[in-house]
Amino acid sequence: MASLTACSSPLTTTTTHVPATTQAISTDDSELPPSSFACFTAAPSRPSNHSPVQPASQPADTPIMMEDPSTSSTRPFHPAVPAQRLLGMRSQVCRLELLGRGGQAVVLRGVWQLADVAVKLVVANPASTPAPTLAKVLLEGPLSKRLRAPNVVETYCYSVTRLSLEDLAACQAADGEDEDREGRGGCSGCFACGGGDEAFWGSGAESDGSANALLDSVLQQQYMPYWRCGSGRGAPCRSFDSLDGFGPSPSRRRSASASALRYSDALSAAGAAPGCYLTQIIMEFCDQGSLLDAVRKGAFAKAAYDRGALFAYLRTLYDIAAGMSYLHSNGVIHGDLKPGNVLLRSSRVDTRGYQAKVSDFGLATCIPSAAAGAGGSSRPVEETADWSSHPYMAPEHFDGRLVMASDVWSFAAAAHHMWSGALPHAGLHPLQVCAGVCDGSLRLEEPAGMPRQLWALLRACMAHDWARRPAFPQIRGALRGMEATWFGS
Repeated sequence: MASLTACSSPLTTTTTHVPATTQAISTDDSELPPSSFACFTAAPSRPSNHSPVQPASQPADTPIMMEDPSTSSTRPFHPAVPAQRLLGMRSQVCRLELLGRGGQAVVLRGVWQLADVAVKLVVANPASTPAPTLAKVLLEGPLSKRLRAPNVVETYCYSVTRLSLEDLAACQAADGEDEDREGRGGCSGCFACGGGDEAFWGSGAESDGSANALLDSVLQQQYMPYWRCGSGRGAPCRSFDSLDGFGPSPSRRRSASASALRYSDALSAAGAAPGCYLTQIIMEFCDQGSLLDAVRKGAFAKAAYDRGALFAYLRTLYDIAAGMSYLHSNGVIHGDLKPGNVLLRSSRVDTRGYQAKVSDFGLATCIPSAAAGAGGSSRPVEETADWSSHPYMAPEHFDGRLVMASDVWSFAAAAHHMWSGALPHAGLHPLQVCAGVCDGSLRLEEPAGMPRQLWALLRACMAHDWARRPAFPQIRGALRGMEATWFGS
């Protein structure tokens, strides 16, 4: 039986056990809070001569032998989440379209339980991934599931499996069978969009009573026209979309000419291979893209002289600060805050027409609840710096230390990017950025036309001494005050 030891506070210690026979994922909201992942240790093991990667044919909960950096001894690292077979994960989603990719991950648009969603596939190879990084990859799903706030992208469910050659081959075969069905004008048989009566409702032998059969009959008559794929009547397959009332929009409507991506092709794009771990995270679909897309389109280019653009800029910063306040109050350091990791979802109640939400917790770090209550500034977390986001990184982050105030620096750098439209320290080599930011010789200049009160706030957020930076609740208060002063309550 694999085990994971997690600490939610100095006074409590909880051990979560993963049964060897577990096949279904667990997303019960009563489980450990986000701060419960603050620290964890691999279960002790007997001396072993196992190789770093065990055969993919072994059970999914078989420990992977990893090097413990603190003791330089070989210890088993146990996945923190139950495993689910690949075909079961594949059946959850359909109608996939590629939205983006980076590293060992792809983000797709798809349909899950009749709704448009975003699907993130993350692949981690235990042979080449350090134990701390692998732990973060495996914890992204359960951590994301427990984060629920208006300004944080919601995760509906997650799945994790250890890939085997047999599973990958079965996935390819299932994709081929679906293509054959669709070529004959039939349904692909996916569970996500209810393709076919038996695929969605199950066979009659699985019914457990006349009451359920009656309910199934009523539901089929009422809803089947919406989810039948390629029926003889020619009814189109579609999904329920909470945004349908907003009217047609190219960003929210699927293109009729867009071709669906096969699940096996999505796996290939993520670098899936036998022996790797695959995490599938199903999240709310943010139909207006990322904040980076909006910046590139010049959404805030006129903020220096246009009141509407300035209002949108301030309110978007407030959304980000609100999401980050929630994360920090739950002991979560984002570690990779930037415009590309802030998504925009349409909103009819907001004058901007959208709401900004913080996303992507693949590099997030959890700290104990006591430290979170103290502002997270009492003890830096030792981290291996990921330089993929170096324009937004704080000096202590380059130095391998991470505190909550590191997110505050990243917030200010992102705000500078939003106003100027230029990437921070553009044109400089990452090593030049690292050296200049760390010794204080490289600082962002005041953007043209930015109000002094706003620039004073951002400059305070980029104080070289992280202990002098404001916390996100203070930032929210300052932004709210500016909005009230400049636009009225």
